[in-house]
Amino acid sequence: MAVYLTALLATVSCCSGVVLGTKLKFKDCDQVRQAGYIESGIYTLWRDDSNSFKVRCHHEPSNSYTFNQQRVDDSVNFTQPWRLYQYGFGNINGNYWAGLNTIYYLASKGHNVLSVDMLDWNNTYKFTRYSHFYLTDQEQYTLSIGGYSGNVHDDLSYNNGRRFATYDKPDTYRCAKNQHGGWWYWYCTYALPNGKYYYNGSYPPDPSGRWFDGIFWSNWTGFLVVWAYKDRKEFPLRQSSFIQSTSADHTQPDDMVCKIATYLTLLLAIVHCQHEANNSFTLIQRRVDGSVNFAQPWHIYQTGFGSENSNYWAGLNTIYYLTYTGHNVLSITMQDWNNNIRTARYSHFKLQDSYSYTLSIGGYSGNVPDDLSHNNNMRFATYDKPDIHHCATNQHAGWWYNYCTNALPNGKYYYYGPYPPSGGWYDGIYWSDWLGYNYSLKYISMTLSTS
Repeated sequence: MAVYLTALLATVSCCSGVVLGTKLKFKDCDQVRQAGYIESGIYTLWRDDSNSFKVRCHHEPSNSYTFNQQRVDDSVNFTQPWRLYQYGFGNINGNYWAGLNTIYYLASKGHNVLSVDMLDWNNTYKFTRYSHFYLTDQEQYTLSIGGYSGNVHDDLSYNNGRRFATYDKPDTYRCAKNQHGGWWYWYCTYALPNGKYYYNGSYPPDPSGRWFDGIFWSNWTGFLVVWAYKDRKEFPLRQSSFIQSTSADHTQPDDMVCKIATYLTLLLAIVHCQHEANNSFTLIQRRVDGSVNFAQPWHIYQTGFGSENSNYWAGLNTIYYLTYTGHNVLSITMQDWNNNIRTARYSHFKLQDSYSYTLSIGGYSGNVPDDLSHNNNMRFATYDKPDIHHCATNQHAGWWYNYCTNALPNGKYYYYGPYPPSGGWYDGIYWSDWLGYNYSLKYISMTLSTS
């Protein structure tokens, strides 16, 4: 068993062939089919009268597909430099990358549909289709993709607008270097068809314990899994898929640091777990002093910052993973500067999606007014990915704003309670219906549990 993944490009063209020089020469697989060559296989295409290249065409009665990429086993290393990703490598009948130049050329021939087909190690088939696929330039090969459909989560639209990167021509966050495959990385990627081939599904992170570099489709199977390949005679040509595996260490009864493989960060998230006799709590946020600035950009709020033993934000990716399945309870503990303690508990807490991290919250109980239900169904916002009313910009904190918010645990840390507005905005750590917008709390923490 090995991985099977295909990336197929369908081009809707207008003609059955073009005459270049004195010979009929085809520019894409659709022209091959329309000329009467209906058998799937390897064909020669021509960019112009003198430049040709070979592709594998898959023909159907009303459409044709050109193979851009395929993974079947670990015999070909996909940790390749920029030049090889430009011109292509591998075996057209096995592990294969057509090359950025070829993909750019094919995608410039009209309306293009990208099909991605996958098979997991339990022989479960999944597919995605993108009705729009295009590389916008031939220098950075910037991806333009959209129009998703399929029976697996859309994990590629996240990469829209990103340039291609390799270890020797890296992206800003060096994802290509650490994940060992050329791809259109952002920070980093939810899907990695060009990752390292691991057998039998689950695999460990790299030696640093931080990066998952397998062939994954994270919102289907997680970052820890690769897919399975079987003889193509056993299923239709365009079938393939994934498996999910996650790991969490909950083996010790006392307080500890737990390692959880998140769905979205491509890193191993470190979270703080507090265990009680009948329950366990995972810390996702804490404020204890002014040593950590919470006016952070979007990508930092995604991946997390601070120290789990002090001021801390676990990261939206980690919180999404933790609340992705099951019943989740949010508990908030807060303390004023006279050491009065209040608690709020929400029996339902979940992030609804992994792109805007929309909040779903309800089931309040506690000894302080309910100041968070107001934020239900709001997306997360930061100063560089602001809400419609620019609350994140003016209140200097990432949060689920609803013009704006009655509670702001991620606000600026002010000492000793009362504080003045900043530019007309109150931006402290407040719970407004307890002590007011202009009173900044001494301490606040947010934890997750299942009961």
